[in-house]
Amino acid sequence: MAMMECPNCGEQVSDKAKKCVHCGVILIPEEKRYCQECGAELDAEADVCPKCGCPVENVKDSEATPQQVEVTGVKIAKKLKKIIAIAAVVILMVALIAVAVVQGQKKKEAEEAAKRIEEYSANLELVTYSMLSGAGDAETCGNLIKKVWYNAIYEERDDSTDKYTRPSGYFVSDFNDALQNLYSDSSFSLQISSIEDSQDTVNSLMKKLKNPPDEYEDAYEAITELYDAYLTLTNLATDDSRTFIVNKEIESIVEQVKSIMKKAVPYSDIFKLPSLLDAFSNSYSKLLDEMETPIEEAIDEARKRVLQELEGKLCEGQLRSRYTERFQELHEKANRCNNVATLQNIKIEADALKVRCLNEIADMESRLQAQKVAEEEKKEKRKHPQPDVIRDGGNSYGIGRADEQQSGSVLKQKKQRTISIKSINTETTWQLETEEDVKRYVADLEKKLLVQLEDDTVIHVEF
Repeated sequence: MAMMECPNCGEQVSDKAKKCVHCGVILIPEEKRYCQECGAELDAEADVCPKCGCPVENVKDSEATPQQVEVTGVKIAKKLKKIIAIAAVVILMVALIAVAVVQGQKKKEAEEAAKRIEEYSANLELVTYSMLSGAGDAETCGNLIKKVWYNAIYEERDDSTDKYTRPSGYFVSDFNDALQNLYSDSSFSLQISSIEDSQDTVNSLMKKLKNPPDEYEDAYEAITELYDAYLTLTNLATDDSRTFIVNKEIESIVEQVKSIMKKAVPYSDIFKLPSLLDAFSNSYSKLLDEMETPIEEAIDEARKRVLQELEGKLCEGQLRSRYTERFQELHEKANRCNNVATLQNIKIEADALKVRCLNEIADMESRLQAQKVAEEEKKEKRKHPQPDVIRDGGNSYGIGRADEQQSGSVLKQKKQRTISIKSINTETTWQLETEEDVKRYVADLEKKLLVQLEDDTVIHVEF
């Protein structure tokens, strides 16, 4: 507390004193009071507003009781609490909204993931069905292609292939003509188009199956292997000019050409194409030359077998020159051939020609032998005329020797037919590990040979 001098009497008093204790002069005048309701000025001692009757707080009581000050403080705290409460509610609502958004996002992601898995599963099932269906159609077409090819070469008649192998009532001279007839057929073309549509569908689905979900990685690996097998099988049916070459040098050249052609910007490598094409032409010609030698040997071997069978036969004079010309035509065809697949099939044509010639020799020889026997019988009858016939009532009796009467009965000769073991056993290889494998192979071969048997016919099997 500080002391000050009274401005009236000059005595020392407290700086907080409202009036001087020595002279009674007012040092701190009292503040005027006003009614809180109507604003009228109030007397210092008034307890009630004389104008409106509103109670008036006692200033002294207010000064004496600090609780009134605390009440004012409480009112301020309530406002703050209200603000804080509002802020808390807002924060809580924002938090709830944020949680809802996060949960909604997670749910959406989960739904999208489930949808992707569902779509992947559906595409996986669809592509599997499409490949199996397309492969089945390709197998059907492939079997017909093989049948046409086989029947054209071996001149086998069949209702399902005659319109391709015998379009004019006789067999075509080249199996390629029969295959061309097949691929030109409208119904067969529709089947091929269906297989090609299947390939397009499968290719599109396989693109969608890339980047599989974790749980489908093994399934994708398996379906990829099936896809490779599917393409191999369906391409065999759809590509009528496919040639299979096992030659590393040629395969390497082809891969280089393909890699250049597949580039988005191949301009920097185009200059390599002429040299690669020259290299391909030279390697392909060399391969044809290498393949031609065993083909020529097979033709010569077949011709030799036919002429050997023809030697000394009654039909030799009629058939020798024609057979020689036929095998010479095969030699010339092999020399002119510029296609590996066609060249390989000339060997099969030589075997088929051999079988046809042997069968023709047997048939013609049988007829000529029968004619010879008939002529000899006529000569014999001229030498030994028929005995006189004596009639006894309604009966007639021939006079003559019993052997003369029986000479007219000629023993029936069996037909001769030749088949090739290659046409019976179409499998190129067999894997034998156990006794059961041998029995199964022999049983299968026996079944095929039994089908070839005919009444009064001797079957000759050429190996």
